[in-house]
Amino acid sequence: MSNPKVHVDFPGRILFIGFGSIGQGVLPLILRHIGIAPERVTIVTAEDKGNEEAAKYGIKFITERLTRENYRRVLNPLLGRGDFLVNVSVEVSSIALIKLCWDKGAMYLDTCLEPWPGGNGPGSAVVPTARSSLTPASTALRLAKWACSHGVSRRVKSHWSNPRASMNTAPSSWSTAPVHAVPLGM
Repeated sequence: MSNPKVHVDFPGRILFIGFGSIGQGVLPLILRHIGIAPERVTIVTAEDKGNEEAAKYGIKFITERLTRENYRRVLNPLLGRGDFLVNVSVEVSSIALIKLCWDKGAMYLDTCLEPWPGGNGPGSAVVPTARSSLTPASTALRLAKWACSHGVSRRVKSHWSNPRASMNTAPSSWSTAPVHAVPLGM
């Protein structure tokens, strides 16, 4: 494609959390169809996988595993009002990232609702009925109710594009379910 259509010029920064197959597939699409300079895009990921792909586009690549204890310290300088966080990671709490985006005035997109490590898997302290994808979804809905009561208008969408989440937590009937939007954010 010689002259791809740029659909929007984005004045903020884009921050990817995670950079596995989904992130590596989405990055070229974002750079092709969103008007943003590569130096305004940053990737934070737990593994070095994808570093060469990011370097090919001139994208800043930070290899650091995000935890409950460090995610705010790592992400605070990379995220501000009007920026966009794209979470394509595993074992990084979606709810924690949503709250961070609220605090910073940033927008948020996620491929699924993910807990911190051990949050809902086998062997966790979570009861089996709470291990499904419905638990983080119900938490997101509670956050949405809070957000609506505080005049919050941004949205988060869960598309079930994360294959691990789809195979391990989503009921098979959800794989073709329509996209659902939940009002969240500042």
